[in-house]
Amino acid sequence: MSTKVTLHDEMVAVLKHSGNPMTSSEIADQVNKRSRYLRGDNGPVPAKQIRARAHRYPKLFALDGSQISFKKRIVVKGSSEDT
Repeated sequence: MSTKVTLHDEMVAVLKHSGNPMTSSEIADQVNKRSRYLRGDNGPVPAKQIRARAHRYPKLFALDGSQISFKKRIVVKGSSEDT
């Protein structure tokens, strides 16, 4: 059984691999090259969809002008986030 890759998971993978903030166009290019995330219409992921997803997940992504970066989370055992 294969698991469906979400766009935000793929964005995190691209940003972690890069190690640097990227523009939505750069992330979209990498997501499309990797071909692990497929849109419902099987079309390429546009940069505007990357930016919209980053806005939707503020706990995962930081936006600074045109740059998007992955927010590294540190989970402390016993904290409310340690579930």
